[in-house]
Amino acid sequence: MNITGINEINKREAYRYMGFRGSTPSDSFIAMTLECEKKLLKVAKPKMVYRVFETDDFTDDGVKLKGSSLFLKGQNIKKLLGGCRHAGIFAATLGVGVDTLIRQLEAADITSGFIADNLASALIEQVCDQTEKEIANALGSVTLTTRFSCGYGDLPLESQGEFLKAVDATKEIGICMTDTLIMIPRKSVTAVMGIKDYGF
Repeated sequence: MNITGINEINKREAYRYMGFRGSTPSDSFIAMTLECEKKLLKVAKPKMVYRVFETDDFTDDGVKLKGSSLFLKGQNIKKLLGGCRHAGIFAATLGVGVDTLIRQLEAADITSGFIADNLASALIEQVCDQTEKEIANALGSVTLTTRFSCGYGDLPLESQGEFLKAVDATKEIGICMTDTLIMIPRKSVTAVMGIKDYGF
């Protein structure tokens, strides 16, 4: 599914990623940021895919999702999904055009590349926020927990590949993973959320 309606990047968040905490960028830096934002929004193709699973079994080590090979390992995920009969797995990406643009900007000017990379990080978070809204709207009157990604807390980063398989992310939106657990396109995210009050 394509994500639409994002016409501006949260630059306050991007500046935070860049290290501006309590300080204001110079006028020239802000101008560079606005120029990079225009270029990013032009090439970004935000997409997401998701699936809903029943929480089949809570064990000492984690949570099994019915109808999938997914076992969500860790105490953090057990706490997150506690009281939820369903969980949503999603993957979202900005597309390969963003990766290409960042590489081009880095090659031409390291500062522009740095700005674009952090703007893209802020943008993928906005896409994830929009994805949550899309899922909630599609499911009706539900309450979602906060999203939780592989590598957070004690949910292993190695689970990333199983998340991608669970939603068929390679086929649906073009995300794949390297042997070193890096997703391609780089500005991609997978996450799980507990879903309350669904299916009653």
